[in-house]
Amino acid sequence: MLSIEVGVTWLSWLVGNMDARYKDLRRESPTLKRLPSEYVRDHVKLSTQPLEMGQRDEQLVDVLGSFEGIEDLLCFSTDYPHWDADDPIYVARRLPESWLPKVMWANANAIYGYARPFAAVA
Repeated sequence: MLSIEVGVTWLSWLVGNMDARYKDLRRESPTLKRLPSEYVRDHVKLSTQPLEMGQRDEQLVDVLGSFEGIEDLLCFSTDYPHWDADDPIYVARRLPESWLPKVMWANANAIYGYARPFAAVA
């Protein structure tokens, strides 16, 4: 599942709360055998658009990084041609360089199976 246009910083809070209550709530969902965070890692991707504003870049990375493996879930999205489209250079500058190959290409490729990478973002 690719979730688009909902932001990304809420993920750590939501999944952390679901994991914390997993044992207590498991009797309502006995077929679930793993933590909610494990299902999210295996089945969910999030678009970067809109990438939350109003936070310093290091705060954004701290919040995102609190969900281990977030770089495997994010897929770059511009939302072009809408007026509030995200510039790829803006997004690339706000995220750690080590995340960029996955966020800007590999994660979406895992969903859609593009034939080749697009031009690199400088």
